[in-house]
Amino acid sequence: MVSSRTLLFVCLMFNILVTLVSAQKSFLCEFCENEKGNFTTNSTYQTNLKQVLSILPSTEGFFNGSGNSFVSVSYGQNSDEVYAIGLCQGDVEPHICRSCLNQSSELLTQTCPNQKEAIGWFDECMLRYSHRSLIGLMETHPKFQLWSTQNSSFIDMDSFSQDVTTLLENLKNGAAAGGSLRKYAAGNASVLDQFQTLYAFAQCTPDLSQLDCNNCLDEALEDFQQHNRSVGGRVFTPSCNFRYEVYPFDGHAYDTPPASRLQSAPLSPPAMATDSKTRKGNKSNKSRTVIIAVVSSVAAVVLIISLGNGFYTSSYGQNSDEVYAIGLCRGDVDPHVCCSCLNQSTQLLTQTCPNQKEAIGWFDECMLRYSNRFLIGLMETHRKFHSWSTQNSSFIDMNSFSQDVKTLLENLKNGAAAGGSLR
Repeated sequence: MVSSRTLLFVCLMFNILVTLVSAQKSFLCEFCENEKGNFTTNSTYQTNLKQVLSILPSTEGFFNGSGNSFVSVSYGQNSDEVYAIGLCQGDVEPHICRSCLNQSSELLTQTCPNQKEAIGWFDECMLRYSHRSLIGLMETHPKFQLWSTQNSSFIDMDSFSQDVTTLLENLKNGAAAGGSLRKYAAGNASVLDQFQTLYAFAQCTPDLSQLDCNNCLDEALEDFQQHNRSVGGRVFTPSCNFRYEVYPFDGHAYDTPPASRLQSAPLSPPAMATDSKTRKGNKSNKSRTVIIAVVSSVAAVVLIISLGNGFYTSSYGQNSDEVYAIGLCRGDVDPHVCCSCLNQSTQLLTQTCPNQKEAIGWFDECMLRYSNRFLIGLMETHRKFHSWSTQNSSFIDMNSFSQDVKTLLENLKNGAAAGGSLR
C-alpha cells in the first residue's frame, strides 16, 4: 500500500492557456436575482431564455476582429421577452470570449434555475440576462470585490496607493472615451521608485455614454479608496469593472512571456486519479479556495519583493486547515517570467488535483508545491521524474562525454550546495 507520506505527483502536458479557461467549473461570482421574479419549468420564458443564450455567443459581428467585446440579444414578446448581454474583457481573443460565454450560459442557468434575472462573472467575461431591457442602463449593483491579502508591511503603501489611483484614473478616462463598440483601457506604470511595475485595466459596457461610464467607474473606484492598503484588487459591477495587480495577470494585454509546457512523465491522468485516493487526503471547496489564495500569494510575492532568489513560501489558515505552499523558479529566470509561471501552475495544479491536499507540478521555469504539512527544511526526493534525450549518440565517444557531464555536474552540485539561504 502506498505510504500516507508519499507526495502526490503531477506531471502532464498542456497545449495552450485556453485549456485553463475551458476547465473552469465555477464563476468568480454570480447573483441570482430572486426579487426580480421567477419563471416555471417548461414555460415560454424558459424557452425564450434558452433561445437567447444559444444565439448570444454566435451573434454576427461579435467575433469578426472588429475589437467589439460586447453583445446584446433579445427574444420573445411582451412579458415573456428575454434580454441578454455579454461582455468580454477587452483584450480577450475571440475564441476565448466565445468559449467563456458558452460556458457562462450553461453554468448560470444551472446555478439560477428559475430566476428571471441573473449575472455571472468569469475572469474573461460577464454574462447577464433579464426580463427587462438592459441596454443603456448604468447599474453598479449587484457587485463583488476581490482584494489581495498579501502582506504589504514592507512597502510604502501611501506612495503605492497614489500610484494606483493615478493609473486607474487615467484608464477610467481612456475607457470612458471609447466608442459604441468598446470602452476598455489597459496599461501599466512603474511604481515604488521604478522598482515595481503595476498592471491594470478599466472597462465599461460600451452601450453607456461617456458620462455614465465615468460615473460607474468613479463609484467602483470609491471601493478602492476603502481598500487602498491592498497590493491588488478588482471590482466588478454589471456596467463596469477594473482590476490592478503587481504582476502581469493577462498575457494578451501585457505581452508576458508564456511559461513552457509542463514536462511529460509516464504517469497518466487515469492512474493519477486512482492513486490520489491513497495520498494525503482530500479537501473541501473551502480548502480549495484557501489553497488557491495561498499559492497565488506565492506568485504575487515574486514581483513585490523582486529579490531574484527564485524561492518563495507562503502559508495560511490554522491547525488542520493550514495550507503551506512553496514556489521555486529556475535560477536564471526573470521575476516576471517566474510570476507568470507560478500563476499558470496555480490554476493548472488546482484544476488537475481538484480535491487533494498535497500536490506538486513542474514547468521548465518553475515548480509549485502545496500541502497540509510544513514543507520548509525537508529534503525529499520522491516522487520524481526523469526526462532523457533520445538523440542518436552513435557518432560520439559516449565514455568521454559521460565523464565530462559527470565532472560538470559535480562542480555545479558543489556550487549549488555552497549557496546561501536565499539562493
